[in-house]
Amino acid sequence: MSMTDLMTPYLTKERYWGEIRLYRESGAHRGPFLVVEGNSDWKFFSKHVLDDSSCQRICIKPRSKGEKVGGKSTVIDVVKYANESIIYRNRVIGIVDSDFEKINKTKEFDKRNYDLPNIFSTDTHDLETMILATPALDTFIRKYFDLDALSSLEEEKEKACRELLLDSVRILGLIAWYNNKKEIGLPLKTVSLDYKKLFVDELCLEPKDIAELLNELLSQTNGRRSRQNSHEKIIDDHTLQGHLSKLTSPECQKHLEDTWNICRGHDITAILTILLNQISNEEFQKEIRSCRGFVEMRWKVEERLADCYKPEYFKESQLFLSILKWQQENRQSILHSGLTNS
Repeated sequence: MSMTDLMTPYLTKERYWGEIRLYRESGAHRGPFLVVEGNSDWKFFSKHVLDDSSCQRICIKPRSKGEKVGGKSTVIDVVKYANESIIYRNRVIGIVDSDFEKINKTKEFDKRNYDLPNIFSTDTHDLETMILATPALDTFIRKYFDLDALSSLEEEKEKACRELLLDSVRILGLIAWYNNKKEIGLPLKTVSLDYKKLFVDELCLEPKDIAELLNELLSQTNGRRSRQNSHEKIIDDHTLQGHLSKLTSPECQKHLEDTWNICRGHDITAILTILLNQISNEEFQKEIRSCRGFVEMRWKVEERLADCYKPEYFKESQLFLSILKWQQENRQSILHSGLTNS
């Protein structure tokens, strides 16, 4: 149990910074610290990346009950606190999701975050897409799919499973990017989306066209607002047409080609979960018997995908090379020896 678990469930950036200081000043830990966004990140880096004997993980807990992921901005703020101290600036690093920043390529983000030499980001949109882009997905497919049924589907669609998954969520990713960039205000958190209403087929492999998709997302948003006794539309019809015009412009459409940065990992795993419900094998059915609802099933899929990941895949990432360079320059041990000695 970490010291965070002895404190309140949802902590501020000051409390997480205090936890790091408490570890060191009490003598409980004298080595480096890794700060990550949430529970799934903590589990992944603990299993595949870190030197357990020398590196202490600090997991940013969810901001609210039921929210699975913690805060990227909190990770960055905790690292900033560390950098103000001569003692801690070469002992604390943070890893965050890139999200849409590689698409935006904004100097503002670079100045705000990546001027920090000890903040590192995922190679692709998030940790889930980093996993999905590797042979871990192929291992997962062999383990949990009815391979005959999947092969028939791939032949029918003339695409491999990975390509089917990516194609299914590209447009949704583009809308999420645009929503984030223009601050439209659509709450597109993956835990609240009704994915089956975003597609024209039962397997959720063929998304609605961009106009229908945006209207459906607005409908789902307005439905939630109505249940919360707010009947005001989030976007009026005239403004909606303006957004559609921009989304379908070549300037926006070109981002669909940047597959691993425009697609959100949780969207992909949601579609993977829906697909598995149709053509999985008995092994997967055993795995989900204890799950209560779709979101828990998706979490289970993400856990099993991470289990299929191998440390050697991480060695091929830019994230690995960046952390390796940092630990060599600062004489710290973050990565486990199996990654650095071979």
